[in-house]
Amino acid sequence: MASRLEATLAGGALDGKYLRPNGVTYVFHATRAAKAPPVDDPPSIDGLWVLEGVHSEKGEAAWQFIVKQKGADVSAAILRVDGDTGTMSGSYKMANLF
Repeated sequence: MASRLEATLAGGALDGKYLRPNGVTYVFHATRAAKAPPVDDPPSIDGLWVLEGVHSEKGEAAWQFIVKQKGADVSAAILRVDGDTGTMSGSYKMANLF
């Protein structure tokens, strides 16, 4: 038997439960995250990076981190000896530090 998700959308929120095959049930209530204000001038991390200090079972000592950026939108992948992570994407958001 597989896990099962049962949820109802009402008033902009999801309410339901996640049922595991082992009999454990997780009840949840979810709402959409508030949109963060845009970042006017985000720092650029675009380019090819070398992630050093890796010590894998395959003898790797570094991975490549490939980043493409347009404004606040960023997509990236990490290349390893055995393949890559697939595309990861996101964007810069303003953080409330106080």
